[in-house]
Amino acid sequence: MGSWSDVQLQMFQRAYLDEVDDSRLAHKVIPEYPLASSARSVSVDRFDYTPPGAVDDVSQVSLEERQEPFSLTRAQAEDEDLSAAQVIVRRAAQQLARGDDRRVFRIAIRDPISNAAPGSVNFQDVVKVARTVDAAGALTGDGLIPATAAAVAALDSDGYRSGYVLVAGAFLYQLLYTRALGAADLPVVAVRGLLNSGPVHRCTVLDDDLDDDEALVMSVGAGRIDRAVAVSPIAEFLRVEQGAVAPGGVIDELRLWRLYERFITRFKERRSVVLLRLTAAVAGAAAVAGPAAVGRSIPRKGG
Repeated sequence: MGSWSDVQLQMFQRAYLDEVDDSRLAHKVIPEYPLASSARSVSVDRFDYTPPGAVDDVSQVSLEERQEPFSLTRAQAEDEDLSAAQVIVRRAAQQLARGDDRRVFRIAIRDPISNAAPGSVNFQDVVKVARTVDAAGALTGDGLIPATAAAVAALDSDGYRSGYVLVAGAFLYQLLYTRALGAADLPVVAVRGLLNSGPVHRCTVLDDDLDDDEALVMSVGAGRIDRAVAVSPIAEFLRVEQGAVAPGGVIDELRLWRLYERFITRFKERRSVVLLRLTAAVAGAAAVAGPAAVGRSIPRKGG
């Protein structure tokens, strides 16, 4: 906005940049590959594991242009401390960040693995998480320990021995931090040990509308997956439009804005990620008895 001082402009920019940094997981896990701001596409650089192996550095993929629109009233735009404007742009940043995580973890990584045929040369098979329960029938997180061990072993067998990260959907993350009755440690302690002390993250977009609960065990080093970024999130003023009639018959003006970015996720080495899946409970199906009890059951998707 031309009427804002440098201090106000910096305040406004800091509000949405800090919110994106706090709300988005993707940039904390997946390395960024910077592109020229004018870039509209990038080579896929995808590895085909079919012997003898080859990299497709010829095919191009278009960058995705994402935007989150928002508007400010004249009063909000002219407020000296921009208090309401900062709230509005922070909320837009939250929505943009959530959309980013969905496109990275769900669409670019999880979906191709889930849709691949079992035994595919280019993808790891999905690893099932056993539904372990205690004597009272309460679901425990013990099944995540052997599932993570199987995932790490699969990655190791393909040469992916470093950069382990676990990105878990909300329910599996909750199970990781639920102490079984009588257990000395939380399941996440054993899981972190299997990951060579790698981080464990919560990602609510991973399974927010799926019947099953899922997690990703990833080896993210050496550019195996990256986010090719031409334009990082930036606020752009678009135009002034006539708004609704305000009290007293005065027609307010709306300042239309958008948060804008342009990037694409490149899942280049597709065997560097294993999808873990805790299938939804089926009536009458037997569960595996766990070595320890969770003190209470956690109701979720039939569990």
